[in-house]
Amino acid sequence: MSTDTIAFGRLLRIRRNAALLTLEQLASLARLSDSTIKMIERGKTPSIRTLAALLSVPELRLAIADLPEPFRSQLSAHHTHASGVDFLRFTLTLVDLSTREQVLQSVICWARNQRPKDGAETLDGILRWAEGKRAAVHSRRSQLLLEDRNDGLAPIALANCLTGHEQRCGPMEGVASCAGATAL
Repeated sequence: MSTDTIAFGRLLRIRRNAALLTLEQLASLARLSDSTIKMIERGKTPSIRTLAALLSVPELRLAIADLPEPFRSQLSAHHTHASGVDFLRFTLTLVDLSTREQVLQSVICWARNQRPKDGAETLDGILRWAEGKRAAVHSRRSQLLLEDRNDGLAPIALANCLTGHEQRCGPMEGVASCAGATAL
């Protein structure tokens, strides 16, 4: 264990706690195991793929400069060719779409958990509306990621959700997730 990885582990724990995330919640957001998060927080050297996955979790507010030294140059090289404004616009759009998808999923979960009453038709309407909107937002986010393959603006860890793969996407439980996601 190097001092850089120990310092990064401490920073990760601080950022996770500041975001009010449990190990399990962070692991779900980053699509990693909770034991991987725990080992990193204890100072174990993470893989480049693991660091990239952690960078993709906006709640942590991690930057490439926060990473242990050997990994900074590897990941920063991926971003140097993109202009700062284009990258910022791309990232903000992705965060916006992900947030919308999470909110719509919360509405879907709420509507599904309501007991049928006199307004069952209204709940069914809300559920159909939210599912349709979530599918559209998910499709737009997937399309944006596919288009980015040529521009190279996406951080290396952003999930690659292919358009039209709804059958592979599991329930999102309040977090946008894709069973077919892989690191770029």
